[in-house]
Amino acid sequence: MPSVLLIHWDKDGLEERAERLERAGYDVALCAKDGSAAFRAVGAAAPHAVVIDLSRQPSHGKRLALALREKKTTRHIPIVFVDGTEDAIESMKSVVPDAGYATWRAIGTAVKKAIASAQKSA
Repeated sequence: MPSVLLIHWDKDGLEERAERLERAGYDVALCAKDGSAAFRAVGAAAPHAVVIDLSRQPSHGKRLALALREKKTTRHIPIVFVDGTEDAIESMKSVVPDAGYATWRAIGTAVKKAIASAQKSA
């Protein structure tokens, strides 16, 4: 089963979002801490994809995505941003153009597509 690291800075909604990913067929690890802890969690979990929720603290998500792309050992991991305002999404697209974007409704398909695309280019 593919693994996903879900990063969301609101503990209240974390479990429900993780369950969505689990129902879509993913083994889910969770991180609701600051950017440094999230970055370490990616290294520890070695996920097939990272899902970053932009509904809270999108600037943290942006910094994390940039840090993942800068490090040789993590730059290959697909990133899927979910939710967020139009402004946050446009800002992400300008700095992480290879990332996927989805709503929670379509997250399973978006993650599947991101993982498949990364496997093709490997």
